[in-house]
Amino acid sequence: MRARRRASLAAGSTLEGQPVGSVLRLTGVDGGRRRRAQLLGLGLRAGTEVVVTQARGGGVVVASDTGRVAVGREMARHLHVEEVG
Repeated sequence: MRARRRASLAAGSTLEGQPVGSVLRLTGVDGGRRRRAQLLGLGLRAGTEVVVTQARGGGVVVASDTGRVAVGREMARHLHVEEVG
């Protein structure tokens, strides 16, 4: 599992710029403890599946089991994702 996560991160696919309707799985977060704590507080952690419901100006709104969350451009750049097939 660890090797898959690294391969996904190396691919460079982040939440930023993903089109509306994309079904994605969060695979990792760039950044320190503080950024991860912020995301955990929003209910976003590695393994969470989300659907992009809005995308505007680099920021996105995603829906998950826990509700909808708006993620700004800067945070979206640090969230690594893979497409759920």
